[in-house]
Amino acid sequence: MTDPKPFRFDTEVPPGEKRHLRYEVSETYLGDPVEIPVAILNGERCPLCHPVSADETTCAEIEREIDAGEFSERPWA
Repeated sequence: MTDPKPFRFDTEVPPGEKRHLRYEVSETYLGDPVEIPVAILNGERCPLCHPVSADETTCAEIEREIDAGEFSERPWA
């Protein structure tokens, strides 16, 4: 078994740790950002993403970006 590695999504999350951040999902008609709170838990058996509301689109988009490796190149707010 290999050693656990840190998870990176705007901030590095070492194995067994958790971090909270705000993920920009849209903007208002005035150009102000619309953000959602995200909790990242780097553990052995934690689900990848858990939606807070009935709209799971944002969760699916985050999972898609993680799978595609796109999050590592984006400047998160």
